Amino acid sequence: MADQRPSPLACVPCRRRHVKCDARMPICTRCRNSNSDCHYVRSRRGLRNRSSPDPPPGDVDLLPDFTTWLNNTIDLDPELLGLDPSIDVNGDVHSDPIPDFPPSPPAYTPTVAESEPLAHDAMIQLYYHHFHRSHPILLPRRSLASSLCQHIPSYITHIMRYIGSHYYPQPGFSDTFQAPAYTALSAPNDGFKVQGLLLLAIIEHSYGHEETARKLLKDAIQLACHLDMINPSFARSHSRGSPILEESWRRTYWELVVVEGLVSAFGGGPILPSYKWINDEMQLPCDEKAYNFEQLKPPKPSATLSTLPEPDLHHISPFTYRILATQELRAVLQVTQCLDPDTELQTETLDARLVTSLMRLPSSLPEHDTATVDEMVFQTLMITYLYAKPTQLSPAKL
Repeated sequence: MADQRPSPLACVPCRRRHVKCDARMPICTRCRNSNSDCHYVRSRRGLRNRSSPDPPPGDVDLLPDFTTWLNNTIDLDPELLGLDPSIDVNGDVHSDPIPDFPPSPPAYTPTVAESEPLAHDAMIQLYYHHFHRSHPILLPRRSLASSLCQHIPSYITHIMRYIGSHYYPQPGFSDTFQAPAYTALSAPNDGFKVQGLLLLAIIEHSYGHEETARKLLKDAIQLACHLDMINPSFARSHSRGSPILEESWRRTYWELVVVEGLVSAFGGGPILPSYKWINDEMQLPCDEKAYNFEQLKPPKPSATLSTLPEPDLHHISPFTYRILATQELRAVLQVTQCLDPDTELQTETLDARLVTSLMRLPSSLPEHDTATVDEMVFQTLMITYLYAKPTQLSPAKL
């Protein structure tokens, strides 16, 4: 009988479970059968300088101001990530506050990402493992191994690395990736720049830099309006024939809607009047699993906010519940800021809608991994309870 030796390469889930892995790309057979999140990291075996001391142990919270937002639980073995021990990781995170906009932003270099390095990049793996499920707008990780990768501008991958570096447990580590990420400010005006500005706004908001975050978010929304990204036809016409990229554009638009609603609730009021840019005719996002596993169904008439079916009778995605919760939050803010002394009827109506929305939220999702938190459902509950008792909040108080 032939010698059945295990593959010298194994994916991270198989390593953690201590089971054999056939190392198929981009997903091994075992992970495909179990619908696990299959990913690989390059081995550093034999390459590490044994004379270099290990980084000091310790749990370092790099984002104390808004940990719920970024879900910054660190559970990956740093050595497994294959990080170069020669990188200088001394210093404090953001020891100097980032100004609203640098007087001379770093020059933008019009290059695109390379699929092979991205497939094994440790910081990008951290981005997808921790951040992407909270703000799932960029292309799924599987797309990095496809032809779609050639269309991703380099500044988007710089931003992904910058965000991912916040989950590496070493103070000051993210400073290395900060400057390349902000080259997005000088990039050409297109849909990818909208994504970049939005992600940078979320980062600034997480640090409590509210003025900078609002300015970045306002620029992202205004650019989306300028590009006509608020028109349902934008996603199809800029999809390059890919339903995954088409869905990514729609998700970018809806993420603008959600983040703008939350930033408005934290203080400062709406960034732009909603009637100018929120389009109820935009197709709503699909299920997270279908998107991340690139299993989108053929195009068909889909639900919009204006044609949304009853959730009791039709399954809608958790992302959609999150959008609906944000719209309810906007309605609450309008009532609380209304100068009309007689708002009792409006308040009672909102209370009834609150109870209904909580009752309609599914207690469980089909085929969801119960070992992880569904970020879309979690954020929906967070937003719902936020507008149940309107208040002025800031990230530092959360």
